[in-house]
Amino acid sequence: MASFHMRYFGCSAIAIRNYLSNISNEPNKFLDEFINDYIALQPQFEEIEKEVIKENRIQNKSINVFPESIKRLHENYNEYLGNITNKSLKPLNLNLNSLLNLFSNFANSILARNKRSSENADDIHDLNISNLSLNALLKLFLIISDNTFNDECSKIIKEIISIVSEKILIDNNSGDYGEYMLRNNFLEKLALFILYLDENDIKEFIKPFVDNFQCSKEMNDFLSKFVSVGFNNEKYHQFWEVWDIFYENIKECSKSNSHYSSEIIKTYLLNWPYWPSDFFDWKGLNEKESSFFHKICVDMGSNLAVLDSIAKFLNGIGYEKYFNDGVTWVNLILENNKFTNKEIEGRTIDNLETYMDKYIIKNYDLINKDINTKGKIITILDFLIDNGSNPSYLLKENL
Repeated sequence: MASFHMRYFGCSAIAIRNYLSNISNEPNKFLDEFINDYIALQPQFEEIEKEVIKENRIQNKSINVFPESIKRLHENYNEYLGNITNKSLKPLNLNLNSLLNLFSNFANSILARNKRSSENADDIHDLNISNLSLNALLKLFLIISDNTFNDECSKIIKEIISIVSEKILIDNNSGDYGEYMLRNNFLEKLALFILYLDENDIKEFIKPFVDNFQCSKEMNDFLSKFVSVGFNNEKYHQFWEVWDIFYENIKECSKSNSHYSSEIIKTYLLNWPYWPSDFFDWKGLNEKESSFFHKICVDMGSNLAVLDSIAKFLNGIGYEKYFNDGVTWVNLILENNKFTNKEIEGRTIDNLETYMDKYIIKNYDLINKDINTKGKIITILDFLIDNGSNPSYLLKENL
């Protein structure tokens, strides 16, 4: 049973990290001490929390679980907590109660489940996090990740990513809203973290996800976060670096006919459902990316999700930059692959009809002068006619 406070951890972890950065002139040093001092108490805290939940269930009580657990933790480990207070908090004029209240207010579960790797651990890099639960790792990442960090934080972030990449890509059907929100906030924060890295560092941090790539809902969620974050941040070079790193994974995934294979390809081709309806140009798209889409049409065109995505793309965010390139892309797909009528989705036909109508009106003279361009147009219109498109029949007649 997930704790009530789990539901709010995504935002609260970020708030706690920001708070810790503001209360000290040496936030990284304090954060190291903070994690080392409190991480050892997580197992005890969760045991206390289970006891309170059990009391509620068996004795039909309605105890407020998190505050009661904090209270009992303080009572049971008062001497140990006092030592922590003297060592870490006193120099900052922050007492234990105020820190515990801070955690309570943010509905935090103390940081993560773990014990120190040794009794004399003084630095964050001495922590052994290999046995942490997935949720604990996600919480820890949300607290310590930032676009500026020291070497110790960098080491533990890499280790967290390495471990999490093996676990989070496995389908999670628990149905728990709190766990869903925690994973969602982690993926969003991780995408933001990676996009703010130096381009030369991205591959090292993202490699575990490349190595553990799966055609799954979770992988599609992860890629979607890059599109979402990239839309709102001007980190375009980093975005395309990430996309290039995942290219071979997506290519392999395109050979599968699974539902999530199609969803991943659509996300990868920026067929994202949350673009504004009147959005026809994204600053992250440049002329040089034309070769990226051309290559996908050649390498992955046998998957219908590519045709569907390209058709939508040319009527949406790709309209301004790649309107004229689209005819070559669509022709490549249709020349190299044969699709049955039953396979084609209605929206794909609708989007191609709309695009071809606009293209022919805009380039009518060119089409009638250039035999190569006209041949591509005829190939696309014949495909649409074969799939029941009456407007395409009329367009062909008028050429």
